[in-house]
Amino acid sequence: MIGEELVEILIGEIDELIETTNEVSEKYQKPT
Repeated sequence: MIGEELVEILIGEIDELIETTNEVSEKYQKPT
């Protein structure tokens, strides 16, 4: 079904976004 494919694609995009956000936040956080 098209809906299921869309959901899988969306989940993949969200996972990539979360990874990117984590990398960026680590980059800009000062080490304690």
